[in-house]
Amino acid sequence: MADAAPTWGFGEQYSDYPGFDELAGDLEHRLEQLGHCVTEETGQSVSPVGSECVYLNEFEEIPFEQMASGVLTRWKRPGLELHPLNTDHGGLRLHFGSERNPDSCPVTLRVSEDDQRSQMNLEATRDLDHGEALPMGGLLSGHNQLTQTFLSYTSESMRREWGRE
Repeated sequence: MADAAPTWGFGEQYSDYPGFDELAGDLEHRLEQLGHCVTEETGQSVSPVGSECVYLNEFEEIPFEQMASGVLTRWKRPGLELHPLNTDHGGLRLHFGSERNPDSCPVTLRVSEDDQRSQMNLEATRDLDHGEALPMGGLLSGHNQLTQTFLSYTSESMRREWGRE
C-alpha cells in the first residue's frame, strides 16, 4: 500500500519541514531505485516526461478580499478600503505562461476562499518535449518558477513567515 502524500506547515508551530532540497534528493533517490528495478525486471528504462510542483498556503487571518487585492496590486496598496463580497466562495486565478522563455514552465496562482479561510495555491507544471531529458522531469525548474512567483505576489510578512525575504 502506498504512503499518503506528505504535507508540512510553515510557521512557529511547525518544525518538521525538511526543505525542498532534502525532499528533492529523496525523490531523486526513489526514482533511481524505481529505474533500477524496472531495468532489472524488464530491460526497459524509466524516463520522467514531466513534473508538477504544488504549494498550498492557508492564511486564516487575511480576508479573501484583502488577499485578492494584495495579489493583484503586489501588496503595494495596503490601505485600500475593501468591502466584504458576501459570497459563499470567491476565487482569483492568474496563469503565467512560458512562451517568452522555453526553459521555464507555466505557473498558475489561485487565491480562493473556502470556509472563511483564504488560500493561495501555486502550481508549476513542466512537460518535457519528445527527446528532452531533465532530472526528475524538470522538477527543479518548476520549483524555481513557483518560488519566484510566490516571492513576486506575496507580502513581506508572508515571505518572512515562509522564511524567505
